[in-house]
Amino acid sequence: EGLGAPICAHHFTTFENTPPDYLLLGARATQGPKSDSWTLGLAMLHLCTGHAPYEELLAGLRCPASLRAALNDAWASGRELAVVRKALARDEDGVLADTLYRYWVTLGPPAATEWLHASRAY
Repeated sequence: EGLGAPICAHHFTTFENTPPDYLLLGARATQGPKSDSWTLGLAMLHLCTGHAPYEELLAGLRCPASLRAALNDAWASGRELAVVRKALARDEDGVLADTLYRYWVTLGPPAATEWLHASRAY
């Protein structure tokens, strides 16, 4: 395993710090500087401020039930999303759906063309 290799279930460690592309692309997401930068950025923000990057600010913000159901349906299908399903098996509190929703609230949803391009790269 290394740079450019597909992600695996063990890459889902702290659910709140999971890079968005892991949640959207599953095994089509690859290990690399982009995901490392995402996680490092969250860690640095936490270290510099003494507060969790967004978990504390958005603690009351939960993924709406209809979106949670749609995400669970999407994550339940497709071979490449099996890695997300393995993480979901450990996610008793729905943190992955809440995390993705919080990303969308703070950063906006990804441009459709960005994810379409990324999915074709594999």
